[in-house]
Amino acid sequence: MKKIYLNIVSIVLCMTMITGCDNEENIPTSDLQILASEINMDATGGKGYVEISSSKTISARLTDTDWCSIEDITDNKITLNTQPNYGYSGRSSQLIITDGIKEEKLTVMQSGAVFVFEDNKWIQRVTNDATTLHVKQYGSFPCIVNIPEEARNWLSYKEDDNGKGGTFTITPNTSNSIRAAKVTVTNGNRNFEYQILQYEVDDMLGTWNGQYTEDFQTYYSLKNVTITKEENGTYSVANLVNNQPYILRGEAENNALIFEAGQYLGKMYDMFYLGLAIQDTWGEMHEFDYKLGLGPVILADGTIGLMFDDTIGEYPSIAFYFIAYIDEFLDEAYGAAYIFANCLLYK
Repeated sequence: MKKIYLNIVSIVLCMTMITGCDNEENIPTSDLQILASEINMDATGGKGYVEISSSKTISARLTDTDWCSIEDITDNKITLNTQPNYGYSGRSSQLIITDGIKEEKLTVMQSGAVFVFEDNKWIQRVTNDATTLHVKQYGSFPCIVNIPEEARNWLSYKEDDNGKGGTFTITPNTSNSIRAAKVTVTNGNRNFEYQILQYEVDDMLGTWNGQYTEDFQTYYSLKNVTITKEENGTYSVANLVNNQPYILRGEAENNALIFEAGQYLGKMYDMFYLGLAIQDTWGEMHEFDYKLGLGPVILADGTIGLMFDDTIGEYPSIAFYFIAYIDEFLDEAYGAAYIFANCLLYK
């Protein structure tokens, strides 16, 4: 009886081992491998790929994306096609590769578009002499420089060999007037605009109208603002306050008129002394040792105007004030008598 029992146990164990061997032999196995990939894409887009090794049929899919697609799948390679990315931010999608047994997940990355330019050079003011202007500008896409047709007889552009910028060439101005051009630089779907103006400071002399705002919302008009050159070579701007004898006095510098903060402007109501103060782009008020520029700009309608601006380099400004002082030395301020923001002069 014992012998019969042992024989039965042996038979069961053998059957179990045989069944186990059969099961192991029937379990499908994967030999899918990623050999190489190029899926970190530039903003310009283009082709990416993943090289694979597998003895089985391969399929692949991308997670939710409309900027990247699978162009082709072969036994050993998956080819991707990415669209240009004109945005600032990068983007990504997941590529899932499978042979029906095993999945491999890879992240397709595309960088955001870059456009580098010198935004403090948006306005360029040069004299009537022939000259050149070099600018730095480059990006993910080619920089396309568009000079208006009417300015191409005196203004041209040549890109640097390294593609990092270029040079504007300006011929002599013999027109006896201010000439100007708006030049648009396009990189992808982003634009930057230069204003290039050629003239002499004395072209700014004469009588102008204009406008300004005190609160950056409500505009007020200016009438008969006069710019005069004095016998000593300095310049004066009068009638910024209608029919009041307050005069800004400045000098020609960098082909603009420059006015220093802290200068005496005139007396108010026979009891206050007015002085010039300048507010910078950070909101800080400067009563001394700061400067304000006045120079030509191209207005929205294409005509030439004059702007009290922040384009003179180290002295950015957004407004200037006529401050009322109690004493003639401009030491003790009483308050702001007049505020000029976004101040423009035009004919």
